[in-house]
Amino acid sequence: MSAQRTRPVVFVVQYLETFEIVIPVVLGLRELGVPVSIVVTAERDIMRHYSEDGEWYDHERVGIVWDWLQLNGFDPEPLLPAERGGDQVRVLDPFAVFLPSPYEDQRHPSLDPATLGLPIHYVDYGFHVDPEEASGWQFYDEFFKDCRSVYVANDYEAECFHRGGVPEGIVVRSGSPALDHWDEYSGRAPVPTVMWCPWWSTNGKMTGKAGYSTFLVTWRSMLAEFEARPHMRFIFRPHPLLMEHMRAQRLWSELDEQEFEQRMGALPTVTVANSFLASSHIPQFEQAWAMVTDGVSYLGEFSYTGKPLLLTEAPGNMGWNPVGAAIRSVVETSDYAERVPDFLDRVAADVDPDHERRLETVRSLYIRPPGGSGRAIARHLRDIAVEGADSP
Repeated sequence: MSAQRTRPVVFVVQYLETFEIVIPVVLGLRELGVPVSIVVTAERDIMRHYSEDGEWYDHERVGIVWDWLQLNGFDPEPLLPAERGGDQVRVLDPFAVFLPSPYEDQRHPSLDPATLGLPIHYVDYGFHVDPEEASGWQFYDEFFKDCRSVYVANDYEAECFHRGGVPEGIVVRSGSPALDHWDEYSGRAPVPTVMWCPWWSTNGKMTGKAGYSTFLVTWRSMLAEFEARPHMRFIFRPHPLLMEHMRAQRLWSELDEQEFEQRMGALPTVTVANSFLASSHIPQFEQAWAMVTDGVSYLGEFSYTGKPLLLTEAPGNMGWNPVGAAIRSVVETSDYAERVPDFLDRVAADVDPDHERRLETVRSLYIRPPGGSGRAIARHLRDIAVEGADSP
């Protein structure tokens, strides 16, 4: 690398969950001696009514995320108001900037790629398992065409981006760094522990189709199972938008919500974990013996661990793309909560006859470079830095 000062890679952080995906990249860059700067900025809260100027930012939650990063040795830049995010990134003079999502309505306009005027890189923050007909817009956004690199988890995603018009040279088949932690078995809690991770949307993107969320139909059944199993432990980790969606769409009453909170609060066996508390999902995945979910992103990541997973399905939902269908074929499924009692019985008894088949099938769906995806992406960025330093 050139003797001149190496410009940094900047990671813009809003949610802890999306930053956790790129932590292996940060660590890989540090191993290579490439400087890293982390800018934390408040998300534009799309679930609230905006103020008169059309802006509202969740400063409370982003402060919690900043504290977590500082406590865990990531040394984030000083926390500034959202409108100063673009200036804060530019003054660092990075050769690469990672934005946490492609959605312009979630960030301040100063961080729009065209406004920012810097090379944008992107690691897909989720696992695409829903059908292309419904989620294809995620691959066609102009955001991706403006990127210097888009790092993808598997060949299916690469093909979707290409069909969406993203040039061949931009899509990098790196695999997802979110899976690096799970390439080796990491143990589990001494007591049978189950994560319940409900998705948020009851509305599908395709006309006439239901969303994936089963929470509204299953929450009373799930709480009854928790109450009946004092010998087990449970971690409730909903999608960050679930509760706001339930309120905004008036899907349950204030009495329903009070009942849910009171019953959950009365259970010493349940841990409530979500992004508002800045709780990392990684140690929770480690502790868990199994997961119950209807959500699309954790379906991909947790199934990769090889641990048992029950997919609670809303009949009539949008279905699955080839990757999602392959995962569904090797995990247990249930119409709503119908099979939850039997599933929890098997988890408590530590019975899992399909472990090897599930592990082999799911791991075959993702690109896994030697040493992990985080190091592969870090090497790719290091090479870009070298090219930039050596150019006239």
